[in-house]
Amino acid sequence: MPPAGAVQPGATLGLAALFPFGVSVAEGDPRASWPLPLPDERAAVARAVPRRAGEFAAGRALARRAMIQTGLPPAAIPAGADRAPIWPAAVCGTISHCADRCMAAVARRADGFRGLGLDVEPDEPLDVDLLPLIATPEERVRLGTSPAAAALRQGRMIFSAKECAYKAQYALTRTLLDFQDLTVSFGPDGTFTARFRREVAPFGAGDALDGRIAADGRHIVCALAIRD
Repeated sequence: MPPAGAVQPGATLGLAALFPFGVSVAEGDPRASWPLPLPDERAAVARAVPRRAGEFAAGRALARRAMIQTGLPPAAIPAGADRAPIWPAAVCGTISHCADRCMAAVARRADGFRGLGLDVEPDEPLDVDLLPLIATPEERVRLGTSPAAAALRQGRMIFSAKECAYKAQYALTRTLLDFQDLTVSFGPDGTFTARFRREVAPFGAGDALDGRIAADGRHIVCALAIRD
């Protein structure tokens, strides 16, 4: 496990640079004023508190902005029974938000994209009580070689990378994974690898998903694309 500052070179990258060519992105502040969700989307937040409704509206509006950038018509993105976005058939997409930042990324399935993952988190240490739930035994051994504060920040990075990978793989597997189902390692150049610890068809145990991570002291952002 690299020291906490090892991913800092990626902090100079914009969101678009974290994804490969062909992915369009949009981002904004979920606390701002956003267009109301489209009629087909509103059931998902009919009983939501204002903050949740605002985050939902921001994510859908930004996703449509990214669709337009990709040359796709903006369309409704309802939520399924599992609360995951239901994307138009031609679209591969992902949305993420924290309290003060919301992001969306979309790509054309016709361009070979099969799954996108995106996660944004506050650049803060992970709660120590969550570490056993988030990190595998192997990850906790590596974290144990770092000072406590650095280890908990790395724990937050592991959390973000796994959230990102879970979203990307879900488009193919339709399987909700546990945090223990993946193990994450980081490169010194702003990359990460999430490796399956068990078979989740079409992925086998040991298969890997490669993404990028950036951290700037305010946010941690992870991005990942699965292509043909």
